[in-house]
Amino acid sequence: MNRKLIAQIEIALGTEIVNHRSLPVGFGIVGMRLEFADGRQAALKASKQSHDAGLGLEAFMLRELKANSNLPIPEIFYSGDGLLIMEWMRSGGSINTKVQRHAAELLVDLHARPFEQFGYSQDTVIGPLHQPNPLTDSWI
Repeated sequence: MNRKLIAQIEIALGTEIVNHRSLPVGFGIVGMRLEFADGRQAALKASKQSHDAGLGLEAFMLRELKANSNLPIPEIFYSGDGLLIMEWMRSGGSINTKVQRHAAELLVDLHARPFEQFGYSQDTVIGPLHQPNPLTDSWI
């Protein structure tokens, strides 16, 4: 990780990085697992380009899921300047049948929540793909 990125992260979070290692991400994004002097651990996504690369939108989507579901969603520590820094979440082990059932139950719960219309307040993404979300009275 280059010094400029380290400095940018340390300024954003107000603490020193004491350890870091690379994480695979893709889509023109650098991924890192970070450990800080204040004890926090984080997952970092940083745009390789000078622009946001959708990381601000991803932060918005994660905050919306955290507020509107029972899904285990990481806390956003920082979003801006082509960076997304979020709480490191341990997986707890392998993805077995019990874990898959629980994930399915959480998704059913998310999609069963009542809303007045279909769609969303803004367009979102799925990976690098644009996902239009116009508000409509009919799902179709």
